[in-house]
Formats: sequence, structure tokens, C-alpha cells
Amino acid sequence: MQDRVVKFVVEHSKCSEETLRELIFRTGELARDIGTVVVGNDAVKYGLIDEIGGVGQAVKKLEQMIEEYRRGGKPH
Repeated sequence: MQDRVVKFVVEHSKCSEETLRELIFRTGELARDIGTVVVGNDAVKYGLIDEIGGVGQAVKKLEQMIEEYRRGGKPH
């Protein structure tokens, strides 16, 4: 199961498998035995997400991606 999760995250982010596995097994920062908590700027730094922001910024980005898709481009 863990390999499937790692594969999914690596395929859908800019985080390398090596970095992700290091985060998963970092025992000093575990939250209730479910894994390492990575938030905000650290999530961007590790490539798990592209950027941080609020709901307004997320909606704007979604609208931009929809428009790119409608024009036949690949959203990013």
C-alpha cells in the first residue's frame, strides 16, 4: 500500500521518490503514527505543491486552468 501512495505522489508532484520516502520515515516529526506533517513553504520546497495561498487564489488558478483547457492547451 505504501508503495502505491509513494508512486501516486511522485507522479502527481515535483517531489522525488527519495525525498518523499525520507519524509515518510522521518520519525522525529511523526503525527500520530500517520507520517510526517509538511506544511506551507516546506511543502513547496519539497515539491509536494506548487504554491501556497488562499481560496481566492485557488479559484483564480482553477479558472485559468479551465480557460487553458478550453483553448486546447494543457493546464499547469
